[in-house]
Order: sequence, then C-alpha cells, then structure tokens
Amino acid sequence: MISSKKWLFMLVFVIGCLLWSSSAYSDWSIIGAAAKCVEGESLTIIAVEWSSSDSPEYNPVPKGFNRLEGKTALSCKVGTAKTAAVINVFPPADRGQGMGCGYVSIDSLEFNGVPIFGHPTAFNWKIPGSDKALVKVSAFLKDNSPIVEVCNTEKCYQESLVHDSFLNQSYQELMTTLSAPDRERLRQEQRFWLKERAPQCRYAVLDARNEPLAFLKCVMSATKIRTLRLMDLKLERQRTRKNK
Repeated sequence: MISSKKWLFMLVFVIGCLLWSSSAYSDWSIIGAAAKCVEGESLTIIAVEWSSSDSPEYNPVPKGFNRLEGKTALSCKVGTAKTAAVINVFPPADRGQGMGCGYVSIDSLEFNGVPIFGHPTAFNWKIPGSDKALVKVSAFLKDNSPIVEVCNTEKCYQESLVHDSFLNQSYQELMTTLSAPDRERLRQEQRFWLKERAPQCRYAVLDARNEPLAFLKCVMSATKIRTLRLMDLKLERQRTRKNK
C-alpha cells in the first residue's frame, strides 16, 4: 500500500505539472515581418512579434510598414535600381515541429539582379544553436551609392554594392571597342562568369556563422576582380589600336 505521505507527494507533483503545463501554453508569441518601400530611396524589412502579454489594441507594425502574410513578392526602386524580394511567412505550427511561434523566410533578395543572400534565409527565428536572429534588412542610398544593411539581435552589418555599378559600366565601355565577333565572345564569357559567381560564393562561405553578409561580401569581391579584368582588357585594346 502507498502511505498517505506518498499520496500527498504524488498529488502535489501532479498538480504542479498541470499548473506548469497550463501556464506554459497560456503564454504565446507569434513572429512575423513587415515591409516598407520608399520609391527611389529604400526598401526595409523588419521583424514584428505579438505575445500574450500585449494589450488587445497593441500593433507591433510601425506606421508606414505593411504586415506580410503568406508568400509575398516585393519590388521597390532604390535609386534607379530594382530591389526585389520574396518573403514567406509561415503561421505557428503544431508543437514539436520547431515552428510553434511561426517562421519567416527570406526566400530571395536581389538588388539590380545581385543576390544578397546565397540561399533562403531565416528571419526573426529564434532557435537554440542557430545563428543570431535577423531582425532587419534594408537597401538604401548613401552618398549616391547603394548600400545593403542587415541587422541581427546584436549588431548591424553594411556592404556597398557600388562595384556592381562599376562592373556594368566597364563591361559596356569595353563592348564599344570590340568587333562584332569579339563582342559576342565577351558576351558569352560574361554570362558564364555571372552564372558561376553565386555558386562559387555559396561554397566559399559554407562555414561562415553569424556573418549575415558573408555571401554578399564574396560576391562584391569577385565583382571587383572581374571589373579590374575588364578595365585591363579595355586598356590593352586601346594600346593595340594606338600601336597600329
């Protein structure tokens, strides 16, 4: 037989478990995202979150931002360049799936065709052992140069995209100095280089952790090297013409 003390202990234990379970599931939070486009100036995506402690009238979406729901394609001009993004907001899932508060994915983000992330990126998602949650992504102009800024829960990182503009300018200038067959060869070479740039950078930053712009830094570094190569070809072409 079970003694009265043991019965009392078991009763207190069961009641405690029930109370803990009840309180655990009475508190909740839902993560999401919101976006704002200022045409010609900036595109900003921010994290938003609702919790059970909020008052009924509380709205975490700042003025001027639109709450994102489901899969949303965004398009916004920053300067004269097109910034495009696909954001996927998943609602809270059943317990045990790691998505009890919901999940936000930046499926793609491009500035004038330049990929900012090498793969779909978790946004506003907190899980032990993962990178620090990203809470803000923006593209804007600074001193007339395009800038991408990414913020996690601790700090912000910035990277200039000016080398992409230099690349396009150098490519077009070189094309004007070439014959038709040489232009076609350069066009095919440039297409191949562009096709290989992103996969090579994805591989190069496989081990980068908590460096949200590591991929973009690699892309811009490769772009700078390619730009210098095109500039050298242009100078070679000019010297050849001068010596004829």
